[in-house]
Amino acid sequence: MNTLIVSILLLTWPIAVERMTTATRGGADAEQLRAIRAELPTTEAPSAALLHYARAYVARNLAFARGVSAEERKALLEEAVAQLEEAVRLDPRNAEAHALLGSTYGSLIGSAPERGAELGAKARASLEQAMQLEPHNPRVHLLHGTSAFHRPPEFGGGAERAEPHLRKALSLFANEPPMKPWPNWGRYETHLYLGMSLEKMQRLDLARAQYEEALAIAPDSEYVRNVLLPRTRKR
Repeated sequence: MNTLIVSILLLTWPIAVERMTTATRGGADAEQLRAIRAELPTTEAPSAALLHYARAYVARNLAFARGVSAEERKALLEEAVAQLEEAVRLDPRNAEAHALLGSTYGSLIGSAPERGAELGAKARASLEQAMQLEPHNPRVHLLHGTSAFHRPPEFGGGAERAEPHLRKALSLFANEPPMKPWPNWGRYETHLYLGMSLEKMQRLDLARAQYEEALAIAPDSEYVRNVLLPRTRKR
């Protein structure tokens, strides 16, 4: 029997979660994510909404993996949006899905700038809905922070707007059990984006400390080790 078919048949939810964690920790591994993306449709998740969320999470991370073309990135982000829209249709009170959907709408603007006004409005609405549903969810604050980091200052973004949300996310992660059922991702990303926000504000010692925290979580992150940390030391 084809090894991929065997892999699909044997993929359980705990295995899928572990593989998603491994493939995204410290930077997206395109090869692993492509394999997971092929296998997820037959995985039995605790709920249909959570499975749609997982498919979107994988597609979104794959979209920004090394070697992915601009055309494929757009298709993957559109796929992630469709999966998350279905997740919130099935579970309208799913703050995690609303937050990831809002962030993904924002990410799609770079691939579809002609839809900037529409996608920007949808992004704000989804992020606000997530905050209303779960104001103490660390990933909700993380995604608010990353969205603000990437949003131009003239549209209410920038490092200064991102920092408070990212610091709030860190404080909330301190209270979330590391072994919480998935989705439990985000600690690495929070330290990474807080570091990048602080670096933009020229607070280099504080930025370096955040990059070191990120590297402690994901020791294999070449981006942190070979790009971000040396950059703050040089400056």
